[in-house]
Amino acid sequence: MIEQAVVEKILEKRKEGDLVLLKKLRPDACNHCQGKVLCGVNSNFTFKAVNRSSSALQKGDFVEYLLPEVSVIKLSFLVYSVPLISFLTAVLLFQWFIKGEEILSVLFGLVVMVITFLIIGRIDKIKTKYKDRRLPKIQQKI
Repeated sequence: MIEQAVVEKILEKRKEGDLVLLKKLRPDACNHCQGKVLCGVNSNFTFKAVNRSSSALQKGDFVEYLLPEVSVIKLSFLVYSVPLISFLTAVLLFQWFIKGEEILSVLFGLVVMVITFLIIGRIDKIKTKYKDRRLPKIQQKI
């Protein structure tokens, strides 16, 4: 999916492509209704991207960028199903070894679920720390 944004600043010069901070302008976002505080729609936001185009960019340039392809099924399974499975497993094992302590087993399950979620987040951060394959790629300067 190709989107448009404006260059906010150049963060880092690299051989394989500059790391750039882009500002996405959303003219379709509403800012005039009374519910704007609750709906969470921002008129603009910034994010990092990699310059894969052949042109040098400067602050204020308009660019087209390509969003990375991500498997929604894998991502949702990792974020939702794995912590849920760990929660249910912890509750069942706690109930199997210590009978009659339902509240403690639920609390133990919640602790295990939070720890599992944090471990998944940490692994993902370590795995993608030095790789920019998940960052949007700038296609061309407009």
